[in-house]
Amino acid sequence: MKKLLSVFLLIAFTFAFYACGESTGESNENLKDKLQQEMLMEESGELPEPEHSFYLPSALQIGTIFKRSGLGYMEGITANPENASKYVGKNTQLLNFGVFSADLAYTILNSQSQNSKSLLVAVKELSEGIGFGSVFNQNGLYDRFESNLGNQDSILNLLVEIQENTDVFVSENDLRAETYVIFGGAWVEGMYLGSKAFNKENKAKISKRLVEQLNILGNLISALESTDRNMEDISEVMTGLKGIYDYFNQIDYIRDENGSIDFAKVVIEDKELDEISSKIAELRTLITEV
Repeated sequence: MKKLLSVFLLIAFTFAFYACGESTGESNENLKDKLQQEMLMEESGELPEPEHSFYLPSALQIGTIFKRSGLGYMEGITANPENASKYVGKNTQLLNFGVFSADLAYTILNSQSQNSKSLLVAVKELSEGIGFGSVFNQNGLYDRFESNLGNQDSILNLLVEIQENTDVFVSENDLRAETYVIFGGAWVEGMYLGSKAFNKENKAKISKRLVEQLNILGNLISALESTDRNMEDISEVMTGLKGIYDYFNQIDYIRDENGSIDFAKVVIEDKELDEISSKIAELRTLITEV
């Protein structure tokens, strides 16, 4: 099963599954088990590089990995859902669809139902603008999602169904390039949330997760550069992503003599961590400002 990047609750939420029709409870459980296995493999660095494709984890994967490392909820750091209608330009809408999707995952994983509801509205609004609205309209998914925001188990089952529908939609409509841009927004927001919400107790673990995700950034840049989609209107975003990647790769002390990173042992010093966090915050502002 190929992975594109996860779209909707990329949110970190794996929007790249092949399926058709309605899911049974058993198939949902199997998919959730697969997601959990993939997240564990990603954390250990065991995920293979797919041939002729780019592995890009979902926003839900990223959010879950950060949460396991002690990332708690911080009020007021998510993007403003009232700005959803103010974004113009397809690429800008795609990026911010990813941003709000990552925020939605963050609030759901931290049981923030009220904030999740307003972010869900923003995601739905942007989905219409980018042409993904039909994903939420199938089988009353949006209404069911909204009515179950307080029930995390039900929400996770609905996420699997949304992921299935999204994958089919992306595959049938050849929207891989669009999903790469969406993941770009979700990745930046996931990294922003991770860098903003760590504290002295969880800093060591969170910084390791940040390094893991920075290691994925090369795949994101390659994916974006592999398409023939016009990126001129977000050229500054591409420059920002490359700037973060270049800075990360010049930190020589995190690599061994063979150029590899041992994620179980890697420790990034405060100076470099602060610089990376600053670059991520600047790029996030560039994406979300109206």
